[in-house]
This record gives sequence, C-alpha cells and structure tokens, in this order.
Amino acid sequence: MEAAKFFAAGHTRAEVAVLCGVSWRSAHEWHRAWSKDGAEALKAKKKPGPVAKFSEEDMAVLATELRRGPIAHGYDNALWSLPRVGRLITETFRCKVSPSEVWRLLRRMRWSPQKPKRQARERDEENIQAWKDQRWPQIKARAKKEQRTIVFVDESGLTQKPAAKSTWAPEGQTPVLELNFNTEEALRDRRHYPQEPLFPVA
Repeated sequence: MEAAKFFAAGHTRAEVAVLCGVSWRSAHEWHRAWSKDGAEALKAKKKPGPVAKFSEEDMAVLATELRRGPIAHGYDNALWSLPRVGRLITETFRCKVSPSEVWRLLRRMRWSPQKPKRQARERDEENIQAWKDQRWPQIKARAKKEQRTIVFVDESGLTQKPAAKSTWAPEGQTPVLELNFNTEEALRDRRHYPQEPLFPVA
C-alpha cells in the first residue's frame, strides 16, 4: 500500500492523509497498524462473504433424496416443486427455508425447472422394438403397394389427463414422468381408436 511507503519515507500522518486523499483519522489508523505490524498490516483484505447455509456435503445429501423422487417422500406424483423441495429440506436438515432460498440452492446444485417427458408405465420396450422391426416394414410395404398415405391418429389429444407441469431436475437430464395409461378410459379409447395407422381411401 502506498501509505506504508510514505510512512517509511518519514511523512507525517497529516501529509499521508493529503497524499492518499483520506481523512486524518484514517491516516492515523494506518500509521498505528503500520507501526505495529509493518507494511503487511496495510495490505487490502477481502471482505468475507456470508457463510453458505448449506455445504457441499449437504447438497450431496439433498441431491440423493431428490433423486429418490417425490413419490418416495409421500407425494402422489413425480413432480418436484419449490414448496415440496422446501419441505424436504426442512425435514432433512431441520431448518426452515424461504422459496427464494430453495431456488438459489437448486440453481447452485445446477438443477432447473423442466417439462418432463410423459411415458406409459405399461410401456413394453420389447414389443415396441418388435413392432418397429417387423410390423412397421410390413405396413410401409402395403402402403406403397396400394399407393396409400399412412396417417397416424394421435391419442394424446383424446386423453383427459392434464398436461404435465414442470419439475425440478438436474440440468441436461430431462425427467421422465411415468403415467398409468392402462385405465378403463384408456382401454375404451383403444376399442374406438386403432393403435396402428389408418389407410384412408385415396
């Protein structure tokens, strides 16, 4: 710091105050610190920031609990909202947090609100792959032979299930929301709306 050089050169506190553009009181405090501990005492010190409420270890514990999913914590669906995460934090760490604190903590953990993909819990990957490998080529061959246009009916427009809301999840990892589509309503719809593409008359 320049003040230390001035003091070492024999300048008075009043002169140092003028040279450094500070009050005499500040120069006096600097001189007292310099006299006691030398130039090191006048080096600028960073003002310490607030102590983080949650440590890296706390965030790792919270991430583990969040990955278990809301259903494992007693909720009826797999959506993490700020209030739900806030209650989980209170239960896990025995401390209350505001919604803004929850938001900041999740962002610090690199989690973000995302719209989940909807997927049927009854989904059978084996059958789906078999359909793609065997049935779908047959359908395309038939359409080509009969000069037909393949049209798919989107059943999602017929369901009465509400659209999925957003849920907090790790960035870059789109969550999958499993739903039960094998209900009475779904089975009734399937009787009225074929699962395979329709071949409209040309």
